[in-house]
Amino acid sequence: MIDPLTSQYTSAELTNKSIEYSKTGRLAPITPVVAEIVSPWKTMHDENWQDRGIFTPVQDPVYGSIVCAQSQWKATATPPRTKWVCRPVGYDNGYIYLKYLGYGPVALKDLEAKGII
Repeated sequence: MIDPLTSQYTSAELTNKSIEYSKTGRLAPITPVVAEIVSPWKTMHDENWQDRGIFTPVQDPVYGSIVCAQSQWKATATPPRTKWVCRPVGYDNGYIYLKYLGYGPVALKDLEAKGII
């Protein structure tokens, strides 16, 4: 029901309509909080988020250099860090099988050959 009415306006027009409507006093004592809907590209280049360092280039061991969203707060003693962004399915299997199950590389290859993993 809302989409047919709102799709005829831009985000900025809807924001202005909301602000103007709130000035009529019909919603008193409610104060609506409105903001423009922005694209991801515009968000990534917003001065506020740039100052905070939210969108930071990260060197991922699998995917290379990508832009990643960091934490939204600043802390001098504990700055945010990203070890990796996302791992492919099974990326850490060798490590898990060795560390927690005691299977070495030979045993892993044998299990793979048998179709178990």
